[in-house]
Amino acid sequence: MNFDFLKELRGLGHVYENCNNAEKLAMTMPVQSVFTSRKSAELLAKFIYMAAHNQEMEELTFADILSDMTVRKFINSRDVMDAFHYIRKNGNRAVHSDDENTAEDAVAVLQDLHYIAGETASMLGLIHNYPSFDDRIASFPEAKFVDEEDIDKKARAMVLAYIAEFNAQEERDKYIETKDYDWVTYSIEGNVEMHEYLEFKYKPKQVEIIEYLQTYLATLIRFSIERSPENAEELELSYPVTLDAKLIIGGTIYSSENMESFILAIVDELPKANGFIIDCTCTGNLREYFNDEPNENGDERLNMIRKDAVWTGAGMLDTLEQFKRRNVFEYKLAIFYPDSGESKYKKIHNGKEIDVISSCTEEIVDHVFDEEWWSWSLNLCAEFDINKHHDELMKLQSIVRDNIPESQVSFCEDAWEDGDFHIFCNGIQWNCKCLREIQNFLDKINEVFLPIKDDVDAVCDGTWEIKNRFAVATWEWTKQGFKVKGTCF
Repeated sequence: MNFDFLKELRGLGHVYENCNNAEKLAMTMPVQSVFTSRKSAELLAKFIYMAAHNQEMEELTFADILSDMTVRKFINSRDVMDAFHYIRKNGNRAVHSDDENTAEDAVAVLQDLHYIAGETASMLGLIHNYPSFDDRIASFPEAKFVDEEDIDKKARAMVLAYIAEFNAQEERDKYIETKDYDWVTYSIEGNVEMHEYLEFKYKPKQVEIIEYLQTYLATLIRFSIERSPENAEELELSYPVTLDAKLIIGGTIYSSENMESFILAIVDELPKANGFIIDCTCTGNLREYFNDEPNENGDERLNMIRKDAVWTGAGMLDTLEQFKRRNVFEYKLAIFYPDSGESKYKKIHNGKEIDVISSCTEEIVDHVFDEEWWSWSLNLCAEFDINKHHDELMKLQSIVRDNIPESQVSFCEDAWEDGDFHIFCNGIQWNCKCLREIQNFLDKINEVFLPIKDDVDAVCDGTWEIKNRFAVATWEWTKQGFKVKGTCF
């Protein structure tokens, strides 16, 4: 059950039964579940009020407590405050409105209840982390609705149990000090190919997020129109902008291929959506130019990456503390910089930048893509005693001649003529549809090297890539010999 983490917590254990009952009622009695969630949230709010003021509470309503400035400063999180208000408003509607709450409504409220309970426990030093919310709620036909009558009395009991061992203000201050409120942003350089996937399973509580995404998508649309391949020559752009964006709401797909429909969906449908997916691939020059003070070369057209601009990526949504509920959304971003001087990929998943090369696996070796793996400057080297293993050297050179692209053999032979016998692949290019071709070559090399591997100091470098697939591969020397590995976004 989602609220089991509360059971043994000093003070907050008193709210466990209420929260647990709200979860049990969700599938069979959603209205009563929402109301029980509201009572649980009110109990937490009263507990926080007394902890924040360090005194017993006067006769205050739930709304009064949430508008209390001391409480707001104590919580110090707009997201938590929004969650409290969301539960309160839905609970009020459950009691006073004729509208029927569905099980889906009850689960959405439960999720926010789980969030504020977990954040309260963390803020007050009772736990360091809490489990993610599981929206696969079981049905409990035997569950019964029990109205909590005296939550003031229970709130006082919670506070008395808590302060027996903790100082609320000290614990809260320690927690606040460790929090990072800065948005996480990913600055995107001028010429870029990026694939971005963003899914909100529930509607974000903050209006600013929707507004941000509207602006973000609108800017990508503007760039794709202004800097289209048709206009690229006039603008002297060597890298025109193309956009393939999809906004998916309730199973309906709005694509940038139909620009009018897509724009209407951004303006009208996105703000109302209970959940949505944005899946877009954008390539081209996304750098904005500004007139500013001349730089050291006297150039007034400075290339500036606007830190507050939409093409810093929707990564601003991905700050750890603001979106601790990881199951609420999924965010992935793959970026390729084609003119960075070397292959340069970034891969980000839910705020964590992933080392692209270290994420490579052998699973991709047999996958056949539509496009070729493109490569440049591939090197394979191995130091060993060539006098002791002369026969092996001859075999290895023969394997290289017979397997690598014919146009590349001369680069390797040039190295051998210069006495660099340890360089078997010398800055070669080897494009292929499937990496199995590379691994077959390496398997032949391994047959020679593995019997003498204790005498060998081997290394290889270079990458393959399919930029349209955001795929990258490399090769390395392992205990099992040379292996080629790859990854795809």
